[in-house]
Amino acid sequence: MTTQSSLYFDGTGDYITISDSVSFDTTQLTVSLWLKPGTLQAGEYVALISKEGVDLDDEWSILLNTGAEPKSVRFYVNDGAWLFAESTTLISSNDDWVHIVGTKFVDNIRVFINGTLEAGKLHGVMQNGGADVVIGKNGDANDRYLNGTMDEVAIWSKVLGINDIMDLYNGGQGLYVDVDRTFPTDGGSMATSLIGLWHFDEMNGDVALDSSDNSNTGALSPGSGQPSWVENKVSASTPLRYRYDENALMWRRKYYSGYTL
Repeated sequence: MTTQSSLYFDGTGDYITISDSVSFDTTQLTVSLWLKPGTLQAGEYVALISKEGVDLDDEWSILLNTGAEPKSVRFYVNDGAWLFAESTTLISSNDDWVHIVGTKFVDNIRVFINGTLEAGKLHGVMQNGGADVVIGKNGDANDRYLNGTMDEVAIWSKVLGINDIMDLYNGGQGLYVDVDRTFPTDGGSMATSLIGLWHFDEMNGDVALDSSDNSNTGALSPGSGQPSWVENKVSASTPLRYRYDENALMWRRKYYSGYTL
């Protein structure tokens, strides 16, 4: 029997709200998540996670692009105007799990799909507004709901290096983020600059607990519009099975101590 879970959003009113806090005030950013799409809305943006409100509260958003399937991934950041980096990988309804990362450095934004950098764009200083973080729908309106499952959402107030992002993808297996662990390839602490970490492992209830030190607990939408607890993608027992060999340009199977097989 599984002792961990992820969250399924049915596309008709399911979402999570994480209240704004000072821990989200940052000029640099990494947002990481796992997505298994369900039936995607044709002709509509599909919101995954965002921190956007009205005008000066707008900060950033990860969504699937509007239009017919398959859909690209866009990472939007606001420096007074919305700009975005857009993936070349396209996502269709009922695809398998995909790992999505957006990063914001001092002067650029980037989007990574399954451990690979796919797009970048020059960008100014990101706004710091007062909007809440919302998962599963548009942050500033009741629309763009996600139909699909999400797992292992993490936000850092720094830009993760490419090796760290490859570790998180782990050859498609995923890597469980733990504040007591280091990234296996480069050895940096996973807890450094961690704003929030939501494993979605509660298996039941009305909240998604934050496993960082910031207590950014997520509240599931109430009543019949609440996301459902389903089988997880990434578990605490998942070892680092793969490491990217830059010389050979391929993933190699490798085991590291400290990760239970």
